[in-house]
Amino acid sequence: WHPGRHVRRKMKRTHVEVSVVEAEKKAEYKFTFKPQSTTLAFEYQIVKEGEAPKDDPNAWRPAQGNTVTEFYPTDGTKDGRYEIYSRAKNQAGKIDKTPSKLAFTVDTKPPAGSVNLKTPESAVSEPKVTVVVDGTDELSNITSVSFSVDNKSFADECSFSKNKECLVTLPAANGFYV
Repeated sequence: WHPGRHVRRKMKRTHVEVSVVEAEKKAEYKFTFKPQSTTLAFEYQIVKEGEAPKDDPNAWRPAQGNTVTEFYPTDGTKDGRYEIYSRAKNQAGKIDKTPSKLAFTVDTKPPAGSVNLKTPESAVSEPKVTVVVDGTDELSNITSVSFSVDNKSFADECSFSKNKECLVTLPAANGFYV
């Protein structure tokens, strides 16, 4: 140690990753702060998109280790666009002045849409049929559509655009499919 000489080490910025798992009428958002460190603690704030984090130190919530799990109800009451801010804090209490930010969307409502046969017949004899798909989603964009005749196995994924024509393969067995 040298008197009058200070050693400063800049804290690395934190990064956030998110994964969503829906369980028991709530969506689970898991945020992992990186880099993992035994000498750093993490704090975070979640705000509506476009809002700045509060300067109040009490507004920052401590993370347990480097992971935070937040739950949102799946009834649509908390749907919207959010931002999570995270910052590192070292053992001396020094706080990262440049918190990391990640935007995320809570979207628990399924998209609305329709699938119609391209031809006006109500019955088809070929195993491959062309359908026209249309749909909307309030918060997220629909990027693709998958088809199922048993609501268990999905196939024939088709990229989505308004009034998109998609080719769907029906099972070889005769039947009425919705």
